[in-house]
Amino acid sequence: MKHLFFLLFFVLTTSIAIAQNTDKIIVTEQVAIKLATKKGYYQKDSSWLEPAVVLDTIAQQWIITSTKLMHVKRGKCYLKNTKAKDDCNCKNTNGCTDRITKQIKINALTGCIIEKSKNKERFPNYE
Repeated sequence: MKHLFFLLFFVLTTSIAIAQNTDKIIVTEQVAIKLATKKGYYQKDSSWLEPAVVLDTIAQQWIITSTKLMHVKRGKCYLKNTKAKDDCNCKNTNGCTDRITKQIKINALTGCIIEKSKNKERFPNYE
């Protein structure tokens, strides 16, 4: 019974603490999107997929990710295996798919940009 009471007390205090953390969030989703758009990390045009906007309540930050997929028929493949990197050519593998990802993390309390990253990957289309 003593352990059950302690467990109940712990769950209640933890949920209250989490609820208080989300009440302190000042930067709304619209403000975060506006900041990301201003920096070029929220891409909304037709060549990009729908951007993902996620609020991480534990770290108290907005994570906005934009992704673009393109088909290319020229160039080398970006593979981690160095031997295959020399042999892999997009024109010999039915083309390649480029995935460009832009991600920005914005502090939900202050609106400051915590981190920005751009990543480009190329995958061969073996069919």
